[in-house]
Amino acid sequence: AVLLIFGFLFIDKESFPGFLSIVPCVGTAAIIVARRGPINDLLSTRGLVWLGGISYSLYLWHWPVLAFIRYYTGQYELGSGWVVLALIASLALAWLSYHFVEVPGRRKSNIGKPFAKWAAVAGLMLLFILLARHGNRLLDSPLPVEQKRYADAELICHGHQVGDCKRGAKKVRTSILVIGDSHAAQLNYFFDQAGNELGIAYRVLTASSCVPIPGFDIERLPEWAREACKAQIDAVEEALPHTDKLIIAAMWEYQMQSVPFVTALRSFLDNVERSGKQVVVMGQVPMFNSNVQRVRRFQEIGLPASLTLGDDWRIANRQVEALAASHKSVHYIDFSSSTFFADAPYEQGDLIYLDNQHLNEVGSRRYGHFAGAKLQSLFEQSQSEVSLKQ
Repeated sequence: AVLLIFGFLFIDKESFPGFLSIVPCVGTAAIIVARRGPINDLLSTRGLVWLGGISYSLYLWHWPVLAFIRYYTGQYELGSGWVVLALIASLALAWLSYHFVEVPGRRKSNIGKPFAKWAAVAGLMLLFILLARHGNRLLDSPLPVEQKRYADAELICHGHQVGDCKRGAKKVRTSILVIGDSHAAQLNYFFDQAGNELGIAYRVLTASSCVPIPGFDIERLPEWAREACKAQIDAVEEALPHTDKLIIAAMWEYQMQSVPFVTALRSFLDNVERSGKQVVVMGQVPMFNSNVQRVRRFQEIGLPASLTLGDDWRIANRQVEALAASHKSVHYIDFSSSTFFADAPYEQGDLIYLDNQHLNEVGSRRYGHFAGAKLQSLFEQSQSEVSLKQ
């Protein structure tokens, strides 16, 4: 018993499997061998014998119960209320499967039953599996593709070059360069919408988890993202001399945690300011603690599910705002508190988010219609200030 208690308290997942796995094994074997004693008397009580009887069914059921609750809440760590519910549900399901599956399956009279009956049971299970997809469609209609992505990955310059990376008005010269990570990539259709309405063309260069500026700390990215990041940094350096207007958008909650990145961004803004460029830094869009698609599915079938906004993205936005404020030619703009995001992740009843942090195509286009002119006014304001000084 002491060995079992020791194993429960001190053996963590980093030590298992491993040499320490022998500790609970020896403890269990010792309890089985010792047929008399206070520990055996305790384990022989009616309640623990009942629990031992359903233990295999309990072992099978507790995983799907926990998986469902975690999927429903969107949280891996569960509160005490959810833990109690998981325990009650697991015990109830284990008891049912023990009495109606395990016990009948052990009876000798069932072993010799005709093969056809067992085949029928297996056939019903297979039919249930095959019909599950159709059942899902009856409960929750699939979303159109424009609500399940923020852009066609093959048609945007996200980690690679596709044509001239031009968005917006097709018959005008590209005048504004847009750079950033996936939070800039989600704005490709934003700039299509805004550009067509305003008669402006943008060039959008982005990479996963990477703001493609000189000095970006590539080493903190996963291996698969590094080469694409390097390529886009080179592309931005090549494009910068040919533009005097720049927009930067990113998942600041992630980027501003890195001290080397903050240093690189400050240096980059210093350099573009000295070269006379106008820069607009966009605040991060609101970020949720749960996956919006999961919550939508539960709401569709009538189960209550709520979304809560995170806090870290607000803090990061304020940090970026302070950094931008230290540069005269850099404007910061944040629409997260605007009417557009008042009902996020919905807008006029339509889902505008892809996941807990990215807009989908529908949201990106509508965001462009809402904010495009306001964004452009910052460049015009900067140009007026320059004219007045001259």
